[in-house]
Amino acid sequence: MKVYIKTYGCTFNQADSDRMALMLKEHEHEIVGGEGEADVIILNTCSVKDATQQKILHKVSRTSKPLVVAGCLVQATPAIVAGYNPSASLVGTFAQESIVEAVENAFQGKRIVSTKNNGIPRLTPYADGVFARIQINSGCASACTFCSTKLARGGVNSYRPREIIEAVEKVVAQGAKEIQLTSQDTGAYGLDCGVALPELLERICEIGGEFRIRVGMCNPQHVFRMEKDLIRVFTENEKLYKFFHVAIQSASDAVLEHMKRGYTTQQAAQAIQSIKNAFPDAMLETDVIVGYPTETREDFQKTLEFLRWGEFDMVNVSKYSARPKTVAAKLKQIDNVEVKTRSEKASALARRILAGKIRRFVGERERVLVTEKRENGFLARTNEYRPVILQQGVVGKFEEVEITRSLSSCLAGAPTSRQESILITKSAN
Repeated sequence: MKVYIKTYGCTFNQADSDRMALMLKEHEHEIVGGEGEADVIILNTCSVKDATQQKILHKVSRTSKPLVVAGCLVQATPAIVAGYNPSASLVGTFAQESIVEAVENAFQGKRIVSTKNNGIPRLTPYADGVFARIQINSGCASACTFCSTKLARGGVNSYRPREIIEAVEKVVAQGAKEIQLTSQDTGAYGLDCGVALPELLERICEIGGEFRIRVGMCNPQHVFRMEKDLIRVFTENEKLYKFFHVAIQSASDAVLEHMKRGYTTQQAAQAIQSIKNAFPDAMLETDVIVGYPTETREDFQKTLEFLRWGEFDMVNVSKYSARPKTVAAKLKQIDNVEVKTRSEKASALARRILAGKIRRFVGERERVLVTEKRENGFLARTNEYRPVILQQGVVGKFEEVEITRSLSSCLAGAPTSRQESILITKSAN
């Protein structure tokens, strides 16, 4: 049977899709690259944003082939999904072991609903070319008023270090060069088993082979709590990309308190400043929600000021949208036009900051990992995870390059062994 999987949302969701694909392959089903080839379609869903939810539900209602809807939206609000396509099978986040049964039944015109909490699924390490997405924990330690993730994923449930290490060893043996450690909050790793993130990272870095590790999003209170140990581990281990995703969401203490984020602006700033002090060239990413119901224009200005100070390489700006069953959904909402205006201002500022920041790296020599073939060349990553476009490269190889110019959101480079190419590129600019 031929199955197409479409994934919405984060790296963690993509890792779930990897698991489902592997289980289907083990049962001799073929994973195909397009809907037209498929006998059955799986939509692996996300529940974070209303805009994404509407896009998913539109797809659910319009899909005529046998359909299995899986993931966060199903776990959090199964009745909503079922209302858009009553014949679709439903597989929740805790019931992924039933994906083969769901697909085979869907192909025969039978519907199953599997949303019972059976605990987190077993790790199924899988190298997707040079990439491998390894889940380290599921669920969240926070109780944010705006977020539906906890409804879909529950509280913190960590995979034990030995499971994770064995998974990384397996994908490295399969040829993976970029290991993406993912969860709803990597900083919450081990709160339920007594092993903190820095210790886990140390043990992963001891694995033999040449590869890089990208650590996923960590909420500020955990960076603040583990600051010294995190800095030490990142300093001592070259396998760790000097990339830090710290989601501030707002720089107004009043808004943060209402959101129940669990930290102050000062604590978030201290955590980020410690990173900047230890790694001046680190790549910094953050998330910002604009238009939260209690956010005043003064609150929004504080967030803009924080973005200017932080000089983030990437800012994921989200327009607040009420999520079902959340506390904030019951509040009076800010006018959509005002929310859109704030989103545009924050996004424009983030683009200006990035364009100015990456110019600093022109002329620098960097060791990069070539990760993807693109239409305009090859995508590589520096030790700080900054994207570099190369005209030539070999996917999975490390290269010494010189940064020749900056583009709007990335860098361009050429191998240092090709001096003539570098000179031509520089003179053209």
